[in-house]
Amino acid sequence: PSDIHFLVPDNQDNTELKTKLKGYSFNIFTGDEDDVLSRFYYCNCENSYNIIVRLTADNIFLNPELIIAKIELFSKLNLDYYSNYNSDSFPLGDTFEIITSNALKFSFKNAKLTSDKEHVTSFIKRSVNAKKLIEHSDNHHQLSLSLDTYDDFILINRVYNYLKINKLENTVDNLNKAINECKIK
Repeated sequence: PSDIHFLVPDNQDNTELKTKLKGYSFNIFTGDEDDVLSRFYYCNCENSYNIIVRLTADNIFLNPELIIAKIELFSKLNLDYYSNYNSDSFPLGDTFEIITSNALKFSFKNAKLTSDKEHVTSFIKRSVNAKKLIEHSDNHHQLSLSLDTYDDFILINRVYNYLKINKLENTVDNLNKAINECKIK
């Protein structure tokens, strides 16, 4: 199956978010706020996926065609873990990870550090036994389209409108061009 699940912390702060997501008929899985790894693990226990694609809500310029191509590469290379996030990789806001259910289970069973439980894939990234690929591309990582602050929101809005007005596809090069044109002065 190809389902989308929102893994939301189980707390009062997210009541409105959960209500809105349910209104759109999205799958919602709630769990420990600080142990995101357990949310992923238990959600997968209920759904039995072989491959999990991890997307975060602050990364809104994801390219579906790129994700599909990387899932195909992931499967072809028989990887345990894939990421396009690296210090000299894709812009923040355009990053994602792919992990097998076996690697997720291995991480869940063996991760002891609080940081590993919070960041989901940090344990598997350090594992010497995992077959992984952390992809590098042109140096675009200094670009940021991650939604963390109000200034980020303003820039993202400008970039989105720039792409739309100029009828540009969501590619790394076009995002780079849009960011340079739309920077907050």
